[in-house]
Amino acid sequence: MTPGMSLLSAGERLMALIFQLALSLLVLYAVRDGKLRFLALAVAWHALPDFFAALFQKQAFPFWGAELVLIAVTLLSLLFLRRSRRLFPG
Repeated sequence: MTPGMSLLSAGERLMALIFQLALSLLVLYAVRDGKLRFLALAVAWHALPDFFAALFQKQAFPFWGAELVLIAVTLLSLLFLRRSRRLFPG
């Protein structure tokens, strides 16, 4: 593996970590407050990048498009993580 590929792989793993942290907080909020619609949102949110990754594997969607979806989901996850402090006061 080239150094460039290693760097790209590390960046993708970092995006996945941010994404999973946001999903975990969303599920925690849903369960703690009994708001099941947020649990459904977490499931749908998780399916979004998986859907485009599956399309890429079937050669129905370009690689760069799947990566752009992951970047967008990561940025929205960062926004949620930043604003989630209001959901968990104290």
